[in-house]
Amino acid sequence: MNLEGSKNIIILMLVIVNLTLGGFSLWNTREYKLSQAQKDTIDSVLSKNNVSLYTDIPLEFKPMRIVKLELLKFSKDEIINMFFDGDTLVEVSSQQETDFYTLGDKKLKFERNENTFYFDAPVEVVNTYAFCDEFINKMNLNGIVLLRDNVADGGNIIEYRAVYKNYIIHTDFLSFEFSKNGVLKIRMSLSVPVGFEGDTRNIYSADTTLFKLMFRLKNDSPEDEIIKIVKMDIVYCVEEIGEESVQIAAPYYRVYIRNGDKEIQSEPYLVNAYNNNIKR
Repeated sequence: MNLEGSKNIIILMLVIVNLTLGGFSLWNTREYKLSQAQKDTIDSVLSKNNVSLYTDIPLEFKPMRIVKLELLKFSKDEIINMFFDGDTLVEVSSQQETDFYTLGDKKLKFERNENTFYFDAPVEVVNTYAFCDEFINKMNLNGIVLLRDNVADGGNIIEYRAVYKNYIIHTDFLSFEFSKNGVLKIRMSLSVPVGFEGDTRNIYSADTTLFKLMFRLKNDSPEDEIIKIVKMDIVYCVEEIGEESVQIAAPYYRVYIRNGDKEIQSEPYLVNAYNNNIKR
């Protein structure tokens, strides 16, 4: 019998029991906050499995409500003004659920069913941040608040996301990618927050989420490689689109990782805070 393996299994079982009972205890007492013992436990378990925390984790897990949003729609003139500086020579065509805007070597594709824009154009940009700010200032955001959420590749990739009541709406984004050969790519999908809706629901605590995610991280990473968790927060992600462009967003834990000494992965792991299901 593999005594070491059996011992590890027993330790993991005890940890599961501890996390579960601890979570139910906190729910029942309405404290909704991780204790120091729980933080120490998850940190120890992660470390023994080659996963290291390089960031603070959310300590509170108070019940949360869903957020209702409505897709932000732009008129043809607004689209031309945003992407083509109002040039009247832009050619417009459509094919099923896709609209195409063309002006010379500038091309814009709009997927109506996804409410997502894809723009490609050659540009000469001296200051990428100033360019992004100027572009955003031309937009009719209808009250949407954008936050610079992620910068990668030495500032050549800049991502903004919508914010509602101090929560990032992860699935609402405006992304700029400046390539070294002078081509600009813009992706955008935004919604207007209507407000919180429905009753509050219990969410899982961060330690319980990390314990489940640990196995997925190990499965997705090379064997024996150190996995570094560099950011963890609670955001909202759209889960369904209803009639008349209404969207429903639920709370998610968002976890960014780095494998060894590699760059931080651009796409985070997303875990539904209501049911602890991993989206990515």
